[in-house]
Amino acid sequence: MQSTTRIFLIVFFVSLIAAGQSFANLIDWDQRDRYLKQQEKQQQQQAGKEVQISPDLPRWMQIAPKVETEDEKKYDVNRDGVLSPTEMKVYLRRVYYEVQDGSGKSVSTSEALKEYDSNQDGVITKKEAERIRKEAF
Repeated sequence: MQSTTRIFLIVFFVSLIAAGQSFANLIDWDQRDRYLKQQEKQQQQQAGKEVQISPDLPRWMQIAPKVETEDEKKYDVNRDGVLSPTEMKVYLRRVYYEVQDGSGKSVSTSEALKEYDSNQDGVITKKEAERIRKEAF
């Protein structure tokens, strides 16, 4: 009985090692590196081009805004330094509720929120927050 168990364990571990080795070569790392370099080149080329902004959509849906405030950092889930449209929606919803509960939301350092400050007084009012409600909910 003991020898059967030993044989089983040896076969089990050998098969685990073989399976691990076979999966280790599934990724062609050189090809992956070439692809990433190509993507980086394309992004650099596109950075030099002017981006067309549609007036029909909010700016944050077309160009991801950079994280500039501590408030925005809380919503940058993947920590890439920009607020993706999903992260921005969640952030705007919180801003909307904050404005509805209080007197307003300061936009002094947030480029993402300046879009909603129509009278450019540095504060989003309840009236200005209605546009946030339409776009983020």
